[in-house]
Amino acid sequence: MKVLYSWLNDFVNLDVSPQELAERLTMAGMEVTDMKNIGDDWLLEIEVTPNRPDCLSVLGIARECALVLGKRIKPPKIPFIPRTSAAHIKENSFEVIVKNPQACPRYIARILMDVEIGPAPEFIQERLEKIGLRPINNVVDITNYILFELGQPMHAFDYDKLQGKKIIVRFAHQGEKIITLDDEERTLTPEDLVIADCKRAVALAGIMGGKNTEVSPETKNVLLESAYFDPITIRRSSQRLGINTESSYRFERGVDFINVEQSSLYAVELIRRYCSRNKRVLIHIDKAVDVIKKHIPVSRKVVLKFSDVHKALGIMPSAFWIRKTIQALGCEISGVSKEGLKIQSPSFRQDLKQPIDYIEEIARLYGYDKIPDNQLPDIEVSQEGELEEFGDRRLEEEVRNISQRLGLKEVITYAFLSQEEVEKFNFKNALSLNNPLSKTYAILRPSIIPSLLKVAQYNFNHFVNDVAIFELGKVYGLNDKPWERKTLGILLSGKGY
Repeated sequence: MKVLYSWLNDFVNLDVSPQELAERLTMAGMEVTDMKNIGDDWLLEIEVTPNRPDCLSVLGIARECALVLGKRIKPPKIPFIPRTSAAHIKENSFEVIVKNPQACPRYIARILMDVEIGPAPEFIQERLEKIGLRPINNVVDITNYILFELGQPMHAFDYDKLQGKKIIVRFAHQGEKIITLDDEERTLTPEDLVIADCKRAVALAGIMGGKNTEVSPETKNVLLESAYFDPITIRRSSQRLGINTESSYRFERGVDFINVEQSSLYAVELIRRYCSRNKRVLIHIDKAVDVIKKHIPVSRKVVLKFSDVHKALGIMPSAFWIRKTIQALGCEISGVSKEGLKIQSPSFRQDLKQPIDYIEEIARLYGYDKIPDNQLPDIEVSQEGELEEFGDRRLEEEVRNISQRLGLKEVITYAFLSQEEVEKFNFKNALSLNNPLSKTYAILRPSIIPSLLKVAQYNFNHFVNDVAIFELGKVYGLNDKPWERKTLGILLSGKGY
């Protein structure tokens, strides 16, 4: 996730340098992998784990900044949009039909009349260019701007090119074709979710729009789409068609159900402001355009016991600090007692499902460096009759004991590499995943060396040059058939080695 320091400052008062901010975010588990000075601004590149789709936006990263700096978040100002008269709605009525509600539990459509297409405001163009996007026109740039600012992918159709004044969300017909915005003709299957009008598909839902309804300089009326699409459905189509976009990347991980409407309202306000000379773009909102079905993600309620925090971490922050931290995460506390808290997660934190998830948040925000390095008690586990598929468990335990006696620290890393890493190490016959979580985790590692090097690099970035680590993990490959085996990797660095 690329984010500008100045853009973050819109949502939280940053009184630290970009370098210090990067250090604090990294120490709290939000690793800043790269920083670039761009003019009078800084571009931060942040590694966002698959379980944190809420951080795939400027607002999401700003929330993390507020947490680590002890600041208040300044939420975006979502405007109130007045409705037009009933007569005008009837005259220009349109209909949204969701045929597969499980794949699309919410779809919001708004029609904006008399829009003037031209260049976007300079500040929008400048921010998009700094994060690597090419400005197109004011309407498209506004939807892209909101995608990065709030994390909600949106799409704008030329309303006059839609046939039948209907939007139909359905699965494609076998062999149905669509030419997408990249000028590629795609052949679809019934597993691909599409947005259609009365006669044809006009967009690949959550992935890319169609060429036949794109916004052009001649566009006068726009239909603005904001929706929630099922992550598995989008991921399946994206992988099968080989299309990875900023929109599909977010829908595959899950967007905030509540943010669907807020982003739509925000986009309308920006279009009114920057796509009309007199700022009076006529807005037609049909009464039935916000289609909400039953298949919606729900926020979860859990009970967090203070005793479980102490048991898991070996420390006990004050109950006041825990309560304040949980509230800073955006959670609602519905009950407080000497034993613990009753908590309801916010809509944008779908990863907070169990008490252990909250304990993990407490640990990273309290500071891993403040948690004492206590020796855990030995636990005897019966191994009678147990043999692991890839080696003797006793042998593995002996390897660990010897390594630790030699002063090595054990690390556990992901068994995945990116295509770029595979090419850098010149690995042959690497085993690719059909449905990877992201480009970063697309290939199973043929060697444990890249994983150890990444751990070393992380330590070097934090001025720890003496590194002595080992990992006992699996590696994978492909000869005549796929294989996997356990391997031991050791990395030593520093003056003592």
